[in-house]
Amino acid sequence: MLKEIESKEDLELLVNTFYSKIKLDPFLSPIFSLTEEQWQHHLPRMVNFWENWIWQTGSYVGGMMMAHIELNKREKLDQSHFEVWVKIFKSTVDELFTGAHANFIKTKAEDIGQIMLAKLNHINTEEATK
Repeated sequence: MLKEIESKEDLELLVNTFYSKIKLDPFLSPIFSLTEEQWQHHLPRMVNFWENWIWQTGSYVGGMMMAHIELNKREKLDQSHFEVWVKIFKSTVDELFTGAHANFIKTKAEDIGQIMLAKLNHINTEEATK
């Protein structure tokens, strides 16, 4: 039986399960080709990111946009990247959890993906016109 997201440990399970799927996905894995040291930095930040969204803990410090802007310079990110990311994220949430926090986090992931895509598209358009 599925349970509600109730703790940081639940978020660790979600984040670790999700990124284990990303590492195996043929479309997204090249984008997420991080060293073990980079993964050790990234995964706890993502746990803190979601913990902060759900419980307003203040555990996430920094902005997420700069990392994605840098990534976009190496690998142009488009709608299809975000669609696959959100699909895998939502299916991972659905496999592990149910309830209000699970629904919230899925909706927030969609929102964040659309915002990031819009910002990156704006940057890509500006660069193309230079």
